Amino acid sequence: MTSSGVGAKHNTGIMCVTKGVIYQGRTEGMHAWISAHAAQTDLRDLEMAMKNADVFLWRVGQGAVTPAMVASMAEYPVILRWQNRSRIHREAHRSRAEGRRCRHRAE
Repeated sequence: MTSSGVGAKHNTGIMCVTKGVIYQGRTEGMHAWISAHAAQTDLRDLEMAMKNADVFLWRVGQGAVTPAMVASMAEYPVILRWQNRSRIHREAHRSRAEGRRCRHRAE
């Protein structure tokens, strides 16, 4: 979200929290930081947000993302995981072998 033209533009991504998509008009679990990232969209949950997505950056707990959700992403998706290697990381690899996956270790 930069003004220099480098990086992702605010209106090209959908952010989610544990209670679903951060959308304009949402009131549950909102505060100033989250509200600043609200998108104008009809998407309401993570499964809907992942369908046909090109990039997925996540820091969610086990079981939040299923292999079917990864399989629903666009062709050659990029999956960025901000936690240690997990079962879903391996399942994502099996679901979308043509995609790219990487992770950050916070240790």
